[in-house]
Amino acid sequence: MSQDKRHPKSTYDGKYPFVRIEITESGHELHMDDTPGKERIRESHKSGSYREISHDGKIVTMSVGNRVDYCKQGLTTTVDKNHDFKAGGSVRTSIGGGAHTEVKGNSTHATDGDHKTMVGGDHVVATKGDVASGVKGKFTKKIGGEIKLKGDAEVHTIMDGVALHEYGAEVTTKAESDMMDESKSKITKKVGGSSITIEDGQIVLTVGGSSITITDGLIVLDASEVHVTKGGQQIDPTNYKFVG
Repeated sequence: MSQDKRHPKSTYDGKYPFVRIEITESGHELHMDDTPGKERIRESHKSGSYREISHDGKIVTMSVGNRVDYCKQGLTTTVDKNHDFKAGGSVRTSIGGGAHTEVKGNSTHATDGDHKTMVGGDHVVATKGDVASGVKGKFTKKIGGEIKLKGDAEVHTIMDGVALHEYGAEVTTKAESDMMDESKSKITKKVGGSSITIEDGQIVLTVGGSSITITDGLIVLDASEVHVTKGGQQIDPTNYKFVG
């Protein structure tokens, strides 16, 4: 039988008269090897499945068919050194109670296909160091409740493309000190049919079909009617003049 490259070779190196072998009618084998320095026990099924204990205490189990381990009580597995687990097909883990995983070193999770995480209750992520997230495709996040974003230091949001913020209700922006909107082109704020546009050296305030343009200290009115109020009362604008 050819040796599977993923499976260790047998340590058999027995010498007469220290080897005792029993073979049954169907082909089962039991090896008891007392060769000094090569002591070994091997029990083999006629199908090719076997279990072998080498002289150094290493145990190799080979199953050519399915394997089932069932324990009605608790099960504890302790590995003092490395643990390597490989599965050529799918892996499913079902846990009826809680689960806790603790890693004292680094941890890496790589998935070549899609990855989904579903949480029925709260989801808490705490990181003592930095957090970096990279997405080559689209990024969509849906939140049904309140959203809070807090930064103890500076907060930077950088968009290389077009950015759109839409809100279905009232929006309030507060700053404990100065607030600045900066644009290399222009800034436009719209409320209903009115708007204010700020460009380099020019401010345009549009209300309905009328507009006020302020540029280089000059105020230009483009309106069918001009109303001036003082203290909540409308007054005659002819008593006032604009100084450019």
